[in-house]
Amino acid sequence: LWSHQYARTANRVLQPLYFTVSFGLRYLGGFFDVRYTVVLHESHARHGKQGFPHYNDSARTSQSIFTWHPHSALTVMPFTLFQPSEVFGRDVFVGVARPLYFIPILREILMVGNCRIADDDVLDKILESGRSLLIQPGGVHEQINFRDDHEIAYFSGNLGFLRKAVKYGISVVPSYSFGENQLYKYRPDRIKISAFLSRLGLPTPAASGLFGLPALLNPYSGKPKLIVGAAIDTKCHAQDGDEDMAVCHVFEAYLAALRSIWHSHHHHLPAAVANKGLRFVYRAGGEQGDVLSDEAADDQKLVAAFANRCQARRAAEDAGKSGPASLNMEGKAAKQA
Repeated sequence: LWSHQYARTANRVLQPLYFTVSFGLRYLGGFFDVRYTVVLHESHARHGKQGFPHYNDSARTSQSIFTWHPHSALTVMPFTLFQPSEVFGRDVFVGVARPLYFIPILREILMVGNCRIADDDVLDKILESGRSLLIQPGGVHEQINFRDDHEIAYFSGNLGFLRKAVKYGISVVPSYSFGENQLYKYRPDRIKISAFLSRLGLPTPAASGLFGLPALLNPYSGKPKLIVGAAIDTKCHAQDGDEDMAVCHVFEAYLAALRSIWHSHHHHLPAAVANKGLRFVYRAGGEQGDVLSDEAADDQKLVAAFANRCQARRAAEDAGKSGPASLNMEGKAAKQA
């Protein structure tokens, strides 16, 4: 109970443990021979020593929503918060799935690392306090559909992370972790057990780590490169007061930014993976279903699908409002008759 209470707060907790936990996690990566390199866009200021095992405790940035792709079978990227960069400082909170807070020890580590349950009210509380967020847009769906042989970025229908940025008028900073997916292996022979466990409420990808064991804290060795892109301004798109339209424009800019990061750095991946390119999947739902794009020329399809989804939602809302009103008018006319 107390852990779930802390999981919904916008304040840092268990601070006396921070140094010990951060020190342990940084060297845990070295133990598994997983060493991250953080590469910042030139627009981000930087100073001090960078990279493993140094930690720049003075790392700060303006309030933003940071994102990273891909999720992988078991996302390791958030723990690079314990490594130095001017973008990722201790004032950044990480949105995580609720089931993680049911796992003893892990939940305490998450709390110390500023991880919070990614519920809508919790995220609002964090942003209202002036703090920043780190979110993985694809979430659990992307984790369950993990592949190590194809880079795929999923986006939920509502694009909630972009709506938050537009609502609070803060920038979105996209990043891509090249080599993240390759820390685990895709196991098609485990699809059925994966689906069964996921239906029980425990997101489980069809993947394995070292020694063929289920994907836990047993990744293969690797040297992922986290490429942090330039900040995307949302205020310039929110001037007309139409949130849907603003999110639509920011989504278009976000996809273009991810494509740019990919084209400049995809050589960090194995050739067989890089040659397949980066696929975007927008989960529009309804009649549209999943909308796919493998090239920049097709990314506009995702933007159009989001716009259509917004129009359909507005039409349904208008129909719901006009329905009761028209019934009342008919009722009054009947009484007068």
